[in-house]
Amino acid sequence: MANNVLTALMPSFYKGLNKVQQEQTDAIDAVNQNVSLEQAALGQTITFPIAQPASLIDTPQNGVSTAGYGETPGIGTLSISKSKSGFFQYNGEEIHQLQLGGIYGDYYGDQLAQRVRTLRKAVAADIVAAALVGACRGTGTPGTVPFGTAGVLTDFSNAGLILNNNGAPGSDRHMILSPNAVSNIQGKQSVLFKANEAGTDRLLRTGTIGSVEGFNVGMDTSIATVSAFGNSVGNKNTAPVAVGATSFTLDSSGTGAPIAGDTFYFSGDTNIYTVASVASKVVTINAPGIMAPITGEVVVVFNATPGQPNLFFTRDAITLIARQPKIATGNSPTGQLMDLTTIPDPRCGLIYQLAMWQSGRSIEIEVALAWGVGVTNPQDLGILWG
Repeated sequence: MANNVLTALMPSFYKGLNKVQQEQTDAIDAVNQNVSLEQAALGQTITFPIAQPASLIDTPQNGVSTAGYGETPGIGTLSISKSKSGFFQYNGEEIHQLQLGGIYGDYYGDQLAQRVRTLRKAVAADIVAAALVGACRGTGTPGTVPFGTAGVLTDFSNAGLILNNNGAPGSDRHMILSPNAVSNIQGKQSVLFKANEAGTDRLLRTGTIGSVEGFNVGMDTSIATVSAFGNSVGNKNTAPVAVGATSFTLDSSGTGAPIAGDTFYFSGDTNIYTVASVASKVVTINAPGIMAPITGEVVVVFNATPGQPNLFFTRDAITLIARQPKIATGNSPTGQLMDLTTIPDPRCGLIYQLAMWQSGRSIEIEVALAWGVGVTNPQDLGILWG
């Protein structure tokens, strides 16, 4: 079989995309896709500096000394952590049978579309998972779907308030919602779907929400209910916690221990924080840290109610690195490489690797992608719980 076989079959793939179920994965389009990091090796850690908040001094009037004004940057990391492939196989008799039925191209296209679908969903799920532990703070109530009260859009404004208080950019803001949250907007928020009030009938006619209060609103079916918690109950902070602090220590007055992704608030304070990590009762949270001073030892209240983590962020908050997996010359996982090309995903912009391998009397088709996700600006990322 000659080269360029895959290119000739590409129309079947795009036809299959229109037939196979294709969940919305708007999180992929909303994040920063960094092409400059795509040449990193699988598992290689990429570090980048993070500028620290600045302090001011009175302007010197008699010369300037540079002594004492150096600073140590914070360090962030990214990596291509996954390389996944979806295979399917035909032997000569199977191809002959499908060709006799006149369905070889259609079935082949459906199989390709299913593997692209699975890879796309895996990338979107990793974005949501990274955001869950990388967010700075949260709003909303776990177990209560947002936008459930007609005519009330405070879920938008409260999310915007968190980003505004953190100094996040006012442009390129996104809100990625679960299907449940989107359903509430479509069914209850008439100010958005009444053409005379919204100024457009797009939501009414197409179901597309568009831009609301500075957020480009999308939906992602990868947002699932979070039900695993550390079940920390009754523990207190051991000492006062200052504004801007990103860690504090829990005592042993209660039970259980938090885990990364748990959310909590200090008794008497309304800010909801996200646990980034826990080590020896030291709880670390993401930038910009504590927003209101905790002056004494108070109970730290951790959430234990299952909920869905809808996301709000600016594009710079989350970075996705994605590329085709590398193939060593003269080496193959299943046989002789017959053809190699790429598939651009019209739904989210990812570009997958498509390879055809000869193995005995069979051919194997591989759809592959290598990727990694990291939160690069946690202060520009929050969770709207529902």
